[in-house]
Amino acid sequence: MIMHHYHLKLFHAGASHLISALREKYLIPNIRRRARTTIAKCITCKRHQGRPYSYPECPSLPAERVSRKHPFQNIGLDYFGPLLVRLEQGQSRKVWVCLFTCMATRALHLEVAADNFTTQFVFAFRRFIARRGSPDMVVSDNAPNFKLGKQILTNQLTRMAEEPQMQNLAIDNGFKWSFITPLSPWKGGFYERLVGSVKNALKKSISRNTLDFWAFETLIFEIEATLNTRPITPVTTNFSQDTYALRPIDLINPYFRLGQLNELSNRSLLQYDFSFSDTHEFLMSSYQELRSSLEQFWSIWYKDYLQALAEKTQAYASPKRGSRDWPKVGEVVLLKQENVSRTFWPLGIIIELNKSDDGAVRSPLYGRASD
Repeated sequence: MIMHHYHLKLFHAGASHLISALREKYLIPNIRRRARTTIAKCITCKRHQGRPYSYPECPSLPAERVSRKHPFQNIGLDYFGPLLVRLEQGQSRKVWVCLFTCMATRALHLEVAADNFTTQFVFAFRRFIARRGSPDMVVSDNAPNFKLGKQILTNQLTRMAEEPQMQNLAIDNGFKWSFITPLSPWKGGFYERLVGSVKNALKKSISRNTLDFWAFETLIFEIEATLNTRPITPVTTNFSQDTYALRPIDLINPYFRLGQLNELSNRSLLQYDFSFSDTHEFLMSSYQELRSSLEQFWSIWYKDYLQALAEKTQAYASPKRGSRDWPKVGEVVLLKQENVSRTFWPLGIIIELNKSDDGAVRSPLYGRASD
């Protein structure tokens, strides 16, 4: 009680200041340990200076990211906008862009939607399925935001996924839709990074100009094609035929050329004789060549891409500063809010601990506590 009184009297001073003040009147055994314990139990100090829980070790990547799959068999999905386009009458309107990316090959597919309502989103999804096939799994964001401290608003993708039209589309095409953990945008990093790349390309291409709808849609398709030719394996300075930077487009269209950006004319993977013949021998030879190209893609994918992915994962797995305590059910915690002063962060109560496959707690379920 004496230590707590002095701690409050000194305006929540640190351990050294508290010990110095106490020694002027009292002789307390183990004073340093007791001072630290007093400060650690102070609710006000916890609220303003408490450290977050330490991050658990980085988990293994999901099987969908590191398994051989068909292009767009498992996809990540994001929806961004609005972006302005010009109409024929000289007026402008807002449009949105729907982004689909393959979890294994990192291929990209873009669709333009006229608005952010469910009907247009369903049309965009149907166009994707018509051109790429129906996926087995769809992963998208589910980031709720606190508004006025009480109301939780889910983003538009969550809302649209719950609409009957979208539910029927999922049932008819037999795919599973799952959401990442709320307030965990890094779990959707494999598609968030591509959203940034598309936005960056748009910004540098049109700057402050406003394109008409058809020019804008054409630009979106060209950005899609360009990003599908980006290397996903490390690029070396060795230009021998034994080294090749793998690209997502190599599996979708091994013979794809994008203007003058690809000058790999001596690459055996991209060489193809376009002379036409319908003989059985020619067709079998072409089929075997295509199969060989696909096997070569997956060979490089296993050898280079997964190795680079593992190295990046390990780099982000370094221990970070945090509390040594582990979350416990019933514990009162601060709920961090972006762009909000820590003083105004709301309080929450841990209701349930959701453990990952490795037993670590990465997504506890919490309820709102009164401030």
